[in-house]
Amino acid sequence: MVSSAPTPPETWQVVAVGALAGLTAILAIVDIFLMRTRYWFHFNMREKYTQLLAVPVLCAFLNVLMMFAKGWSYHFMMGDFALLARVFYLRASVSLRLELFNSSSASGVGSVAEAADSVGNMLAKSNHPPHDVGLCCVPCWCAKKIPTNSALTQSFVKRTDMAFGLAVLVLVLRQVFWDAELHHDQGVDLVLHGLTLVMVVLALGVDMALDKLMKPYIAPEKKGLMVLRTAQLQMFWAVIGGLNVIAGIIIMEVNEDSLWWVHNQYIFIAVELLVTAMLGHKAWVPPFMWGLGDPNDEEINISSYSTGSREKIVQHVKSGKANYLTVHDCEAADASAAAAKLGQTDAAAM
Repeated sequence: MVSSAPTPPETWQVVAVGALAGLTAILAIVDIFLMRTRYWFHFNMREKYTQLLAVPVLCAFLNVLMMFAKGWSYHFMMGDFALLARVFYLRASVSLRLELFNSSSASGVGSVAEAADSVGNMLAKSNHPPHDVGLCCVPCWCAKKIPTNSALTQSFVKRTDMAFGLAVLVLVLRQVFWDAELHHDQGVDLVLHGLTLVMVVLALGVDMALDKLMKPYIAPEKKGLMVLRTAQLQMFWAVIGGLNVIAGIIIMEVNEDSLWWVHNQYIFIAVELLVTAMLGHKAWVPPFMWGLGDPNDEEINISSYSTGSREKIVQHVKSGKANYLTVHDCEAADASAAAAKLGQTDAAAM
């Protein structure tokens, strides 16, 4: 039988989780400061990168609040808010990639839906072959190959919105079940865990399919960077959102009265979030390398608070050095030639 209130954390748990959360916060705050200073005139990317860097520290804060919760309802509410934060990260990641592809002046577009529609039309005009999402994404897409057009790119946004809707549903349903005193029902827990795992399938399906579609076009010469960005999202969804939930389900099935995972998950989550924040340093802070990097890097000089300007960025894009395609690239050439511009000559890799 579940106790009426969470067991207060032990001293070592408070110290360990607090220290890990503090390290995560310090790293994230420093990274946000460095990134915003260096990408000051990249307005759209600056705001998106800030959101992506801030999510680990937000989740770490919610993890601490969850540990000190006086009641189960409040405890699980903090976990559900962390789930919403991960969906927010997913949406920011999806919109960033679509807007980067779509941007002809590094200024972005009015909305993620507009960017998705524009990218889909560009790919359709460039005779891009049907997109092979891969076998592992079939549960999300119910197909392996999908025509590459605006319907596909809009589907990335729709599935992300669906994940957000499910996160809100889980938050609301959990509170309804508690008010109705159904929280002791094992079936209720399985329903909520099941909805959470559906979100994991949606998130990973969207990310992996979009990543495969965008890789030939966005920074193809920086494959290691793109791998790190994917790894950070995988930490949020495959590990924190997937493996942790599965671990809780298994422990509950073995012993329905066991609260071991509930009382010890904070340590696991705190470690996972610190690793996620560390990945974010190289994934989102220019010049995208471990350590502080070279402050005299060309991309930093044209966009930093002290030496950059909008004119320098626009000139950089027009020179063809930017790491993403423009509207002109896709309208003036087919997919093979456009990808070759960025050093990706094998159209089959798409």
